[in-house]
Amino acid sequence: MERPKLELELNQPKTIKLLFDEAICGESQYGPYYLYAVSNKNNEEFSFFAPEEIHNVLKDCKKGSVATITKVASQKGSKLVTSYNVEIEKDLVEKETFDDSGDSPIHDQKNPYLEMMIQSFEDAVKVQEKYNGMANINQIAITMFIQRTKASGFKV
Repeated sequence: MERPKLELELNQPKTIKLLFDEAICGESQYGPYYLYAVSNKNNEEFSFFAPEEIHNVLKDCKKGSVATITKVASQKGSKLVTSYNVEIEKDLVEKETFDDSGDSPIHDQKNPYLEMMIQSFEDAVKVQEKYNGMANINQIAITMFIQRTKASGFKV
């Protein structure tokens, strides 16, 4: 089944639900792309080519996550600049996190700050491994966390 392409209209919020855990990422003649399979409130399925700004928020979300995306334009000098507001609906996103034993759930609501911090530390460990222990995990993780929260629109 081929899904129609989801288009974002200026100042028209679109609520979507992710149909898979991850986007299909690739490179075309126009640069990198991030393809998500999503559905709307009527359960109609769409292909959504997310701009990098939106992908930076959605990439940490899982299947079933619900987000409202609004394309906005603002005047910067003589230029019209497009940006996106992405709001993850926390109440509708459930996730179980287990303690070290893997037996008991610690919480069952997705906390976007926690998810971003965990991802930042995991990525920092990869950087440290790549450079044979010469990188400071804490500094890298905190820097990544700050950048992710800024890119996602969260206020730190």
